[in-house]
Amino acid sequence: ASSAGDAHGEHASSSTLEIEDSPVVLRVFTADTFGNVCTHSHACSLAVRACGPGVCAATVNDCGDGSHAVRLRARVSGKYRVSVQVQGKHVNGSPFTVAYHLHPTAR
Repeated sequence: ASSAGDAHGEHASSSTLEIEDSPVVLRVFTADTFGNVCTHSHACSLAVRACGPGVCAATVNDCGDGSHAVRLRARVSGKYRVSVQVQGKHVNGSPFTVAYHLHPTAR
């Protein structure tokens, strides 16, 4: 059981995050089925995938405290479907939509 946390600059609208610029950083907290925090990457492997009108790079950094920083960077405005999975299973709220509204200079 895991959950996605804060996204910088977002305005939640149902299951869509409205982003004014790129990149966005999400914090994902991981725990095992008993609620114990996963502090070892191999115990709670995290996978992120973003699909949309353009390339959306997704990088994951293990913070070593049971959380992961997920950075999404789109180059093209539009809606991206983001999937966050731990050990092959979707976290709460995944997949979800991120709608990027990029400024021309941000590309």
